[in-house]
Amino acid sequence: MRLTRDHILNAFGLFGDDVDLERARDMNERLLKVQLLQIALLTAMLLGGIVAYNPLAAIPIVLSEIGFLISLLFPLDFARAQLPLMAGWFIGQAATMSAIVIAGPPRVYVWAVAPVSIQFIGVIWTRKLTLAASITTIIIVTATALLCDYDTVTNSWWVLLPMVVVTVLTASAATTLRDVDYATRGAVLVDALTGLRNRVAMQTSMAELTSEGGAASIIVFDLDHFKEINDVHGHGAGDTVLQSAAVRMSEALGGSGQLFRYGGEEFVAVLPDTNTEDAAAIAEAVRAAVSSSTIGGLAITLSAGVAGAQRGHAFHGNEVFRAADGAMYQAKHLGRNRVCVAAEGEPIESGLAHTSIPDVNPVAMISGGGEVPRPLPTGGRHRWLVRSVVQRDQLLAVTRGFTPGRLRFVNLTLLVAVLLLVPEIGWAPAAIMAAHAILLDPALRRSQRTLTDQMRGGETAVLIEAVLSMVFIVGAIIAADKPALYLLPLILVPAFPATAAYPNLASWLLMGLGATFCLGAGLIVDAGAIADNPLIVTMPIGLLSSVLLIGATVGRSAVDHRAAAIIDPLTGLLNRAALDLRLPEISDTALSRDTPVTVLVGDLDHFKAINDELGHSVGDDVLIGAAERIRDEVRVADALYRVGGEEFVVLLAATQVGAGFDVAERIRDAIQREPINGVPVTISIGVATAAGDAFRYTEVFGRADAALLEAKTAGRNRVTVAPRADAA
Repeated sequence: MRLTRDHILNAFGLFGDDVDLERARDMNERLLKVQLLQIALLTAMLLGGIVAYNPLAAIPIVLSEIGFLISLLFPLDFARAQLPLMAGWFIGQAATMSAIVIAGPPRVYVWAVAPVSIQFIGVIWTRKLTLAASITTIIIVTATALLCDYDTVTNSWWVLLPMVVVTVLTASAATTLRDVDYATRGAVLVDALTGLRNRVAMQTSMAELTSEGGAASIIVFDLDHFKEINDVHGHGAGDTVLQSAAVRMSEALGGSGQLFRYGGEEFVAVLPDTNTEDAAAIAEAVRAAVSSSTIGGLAITLSAGVAGAQRGHAFHGNEVFRAADGAMYQAKHLGRNRVCVAAEGEPIESGLAHTSIPDVNPVAMISGGGEVPRPLPTGGRHRWLVRSVVQRDQLLAVTRGFTPGRLRFVNLTLLVAVLLLVPEIGWAPAAIMAAHAILLDPALRRSQRTLTDQMRGGETAVLIEAVLSMVFIVGAIIAADKPALYLLPLILVPAFPATAAYPNLASWLLMGLGATFCLGAGLIVDAGAIADNPLIVTMPIGLLSSVLLIGATVGRSAVDHRAAAIIDPLTGLLNRAALDLRLPEISDTALSRDTPVTVLVGDLDHFKAINDELGHSVGDDVLIGAAERIRDEVRVADALYRVGGEEFVVLLAATQVGAGFDVAERIRDAIQREPINGVPVTISIGVATAAGDAFRYTEVFGRADAALLEAKTAGRNRVTVAPRADAA
């Protein structure tokens, strides 16, 4: 097979999928602000070299920044965007080399500036392309050094060693942080129960339907009689049905389009380049697959509505969605378990005319504050460092991302680099870095050990380990037989990942400590050299500030999207994923303090009828209004979740059953007191309690869910308390 340019571009593609492309767009915008600040930092850093280097070097430095800005500003939707992006980066790197050549000797202190762009592209581009850029950087720097300093490089090859180490290790750290950010963003778009893409992802897909021409169709699916399954058999059985049905639907849909869980028992398939006739056949295949056999002993059927339209500027996703939704309700009215196709040009029933796809942006919702609950606060003594559960989850994610294998690779790379310099700087630095490799081995790191107990009491571990690593590196430089201040850029290696783990105050703390370490080492080792050439310390300080800004930006991005992943975009309540994250903490607190935990499980009565008769838009308004009323009736310390459809869970820590019943009654009364947006609504609630040493969420939820079913059977709009576990 002949190797073509397209093969090369695909092999080293910038972005892997839609989530990756959207992440790149967002990171480009975030890092553009950082890039402008970095220009100011580099300018201040280079001022330290005016007394020792040629000032004309500033001209190509400006050109290099322009090239790197092209890599951030170029439109990612442009055909073969890889070429101009890589060209912009290459121009910036070539200009940087030109600046080093013009600056003149001593160049040993400035080679390490070359990898500064690797951290930017490493958190945006793919791992393969970052690897290619890193190798290219090492080759360019080596060639430039041989060209302008041949004798120095051949006789003292070690002058390039810090550049190689910083390039390799910071590129590895950048790609790891990119992977953490990518995984976090994916969680925002994925339904935790079924694994399908969710309503937020569907909105993005719908928006893309307007960008190209061609046929497109939408299928709206709804599981028949699902409300009865939850009411009769419980939410556990309902969850099993949803999970199994999602698998069958996905397999039947195949590669024809994308399947989304719209909410509750409702699913939507978006079929680009598919006409209505073909879409109807696909819908029929999906319907048959779901009803082919029982799920958990229950016969499950599916109703579907199909609508299609030409894409292009005249296409309106909401109109096609409403038409498909209307066809689905027609299938319901005709007896369920069938597929109906919306007639072209047929008016939509008035009851469904307001059904639409909500414009949700969970990240924007969180950053805007107001109606959306703030992330749950953490406990412990280190709130100044890790201020919320979301930030703690980010800390855990970064800690997991830097696996024991990666940490040992960093430790051994630093050790080997110093061992190679033994003939030049002596054995003392090698001994210090050997101690570094042993004492900061993953087996001894507290950050790795605390992964097993959800970072309880170990919030400062990653920060302390980063500072200790910087101390070891500076200590090795001070202990060298000859001045080795050209090794100062190595302090970037431990600082970079730590700042992504703590994207707030800790970033500034690391920056201040790093600057102090660099200045202190410079004054101790050779104060005269620092006076003659301040760039010796201003260069590593500037580089450190630059990478810390990048790391903090990636960390804030992940925190924003991690928060979005645990917020229900419709109601602003915490979701099922947030509940799963909170349970270990609640269980541990209940056990350590020996306090009871009460669980309320609420379900809006006859909600399915509201959706069927008035449409999803009215149903959404009811859910939003109900969520607001429930939130008004619980304490700030109580945890309220929307776990699916019209189902809500409240966790009441340190609360006896009587107090829990009172809270449930307040919620029930608030819901039924007056109509929500003109719709009379009631709620049934089950209550269950367990002592602190006996709290097992699954067991307590099961009893509360059984009490909820009892309330439904007894006539709805009531609160039922489950018997104690030992009396059940």
